[in-house]
Amino acid sequence: MTSYVGPRGGGSSGSGDVVGPGSSTNNAVALFDGATGQLLKNSATTIDPSTGVVSGLIFPNTGVPVRDTNSSHNLLIAAGSDLTADRTLTLTTGDSARAVTFSNDFIFAQSTFTPTVTLSGAGTVPVFTQNVGVYSRIGNRVFVDVWLEGDGGAEGSGTSEVRVALPITASSTNLASYTNIGTWVSGTAEFMLGGIVAASGTYITLYYWSTVNQALVCTGGDFVAANTKNVRLNFNYYVG
Repeated sequence: MTSYVGPRGGGSSGSGDVVGPGSSTNNAVALFDGATGQLLKNSATTIDPSTGVVSGLIFPNTGVPVRDTNSSHNLLIAAGSDLTADRTLTLTTGDSARAVTFSNDFIFAQSTFTPTVTLSGAGTVPVFTQNVGVYSRIGNRVFVDVWLEGDGGAEGSGTSEVRVALPITASSTNLASYTNIGTWVSGTAEFMLGGIVAASGTYITLYYWSTVNQALVCTGGDFVAANTKNVRLNFNYYVG
């Protein structure tokens, strides 16, 4: 052990030698070993004396506290999920100052989902070979792409409206208005598709333009074996 003989007395609350390990890491932060106030130990945290750069410092999962503008409260920056391995979050600003302002909770997510087809009532649900859906959520808005293709089994029948499942339930304040959302190929004919997502809805209801000035609800009976079943949707809506 290596000893350091400090000054005694002079109003100090302790007295005696401070003893450290026989070797240490260059520029490492020295830590007290125990509660005597006289033993030091090496640490994994280092500070570059010329730059002040700190290395080897890991914060607990309670978050990294940052003082607010008048130093009255802390802003905690913390991980919101468990990780299966060490991950890296990279923020790239370009060579300019940037500002990011959040007035409400902000969520960014992207994933795939199965756009399940259902009917509003009696009839047979048309079955497709492919039901592929992808979506991105940015804040309180969800952007959706859906691809329904091929004859995968049962043919549609009946007059009940066709619905396609959403990846996330719509907000209770979502504006339930008609909007153009894609195309539908039926045999050799191609139709423009529209849709409506109701407030708090879990699906989008499909409509098609039969003429230049008439939009009809898509029904199970519109998707039959004699027709090529090919639906492509692209739309967005609000979530809570």
